[in-house]
Amino acid sequence: MIKKANNIGSKGNLLVWLLVGCLILGSLAVVISIYFFGMIGLFQVLGVTYTSVQSLLLFVLVVFGLGIVTEILSKALILCVNILNLTKAVHFFFTALIDSWFSWIAVHTADSLMDSITIATGTEVVLAIFLFVLDYGFEGKKDNKK
Repeated sequence: MIKKANNIGSKGNLLVWLLVGCLILGSLAVVISIYFFGMIGLFQVLGVTYTSVQSLLLFVLVVFGLGIVTEILSKALILCVNILNLTKAVHFFFTALIDSWFSWIAVHTADSLMDSITIATGTEVVLAIFLFVLDYGFEGKKDNKK
């Protein structure tokens, strides 16, 4: 005896799409919140001045948006470096340099666009290197064993 699958109908489809949308928005909110509160702590340590929490939130959103664009460009350039068959140490150095440089571009551009946050250039570089270390640390290890 084979049972037929029930068709959930248009209301069910709408509910599924709403739940998936809420899940995506919730995940994005969690990521931005962690990023935001991490920036607050890091800015306290580095001595960055900002006028209000709203300006800091706007800064984080601008860096997050610019970071998406610069991440794409960074990964494209890193793919070009992968073609060169460099040693692991030299490859890591170039990857760190490229990724940190593009992170610095995102941070510096956001700082230049906003008057309510003041970040020294040296602090921008430290922040860019910190973002690279976080990115590298959370990147999954790839096993090339077959």
